[in-house]
Amino acid sequence: MNTWEDSTERTVITWRPKIAAALAAGVAMTGAVAATPAQAAGGQCNAERRVVSHVGPDGYKVRALCWTLDAGSEARGVLDIPFALDRHTVWFTTLRVWKYSSESTHDGTARYEVRDY
Repeated sequence: MNTWEDSTERTVITWRPKIAAALAAGVAMTGAVAATPAQAAGGQCNAERRVVSHVGPDGYKVRALCWTLDAGSEARGVLDIPFALDRHTVWFTTLRVWKYSSESTHDGTARYEVRDY
C-alpha cells in the first residue's frame, strides 16, 4: 500500500465530523437570520421640479411630499443635476407637508429617496 494514500484517507476520515459540525452550525445560523427578515424602508411620496423665475436666469428647486412612510423611515427630495452638485431637501418624517431644496441655476430631474433611520 502507498503511504500517501493511507495518510490521505485518514485525514479525510478525521475531518469529516468537523466539517459536518461546521455545516450544521452554518445551517443553524442561516435559519436564525432568515427567521428575522429586515424591514425595507418605504412610503408613498412624490417629488417635483420647480422653476423659480427671476429677472436673470431661472432657478430650479425640488419639492417633496409623503402621504405615508413606514415606521422607522424618512424621506427627502433630490434634484439630480448632471455634472453639478445635486440639490436635496432635508430628511423628513412629517406627512402631507411640502419640503423644498435650495435653489440651483442648473436644471435637473426630480426624485425622492426613502431610507431607514
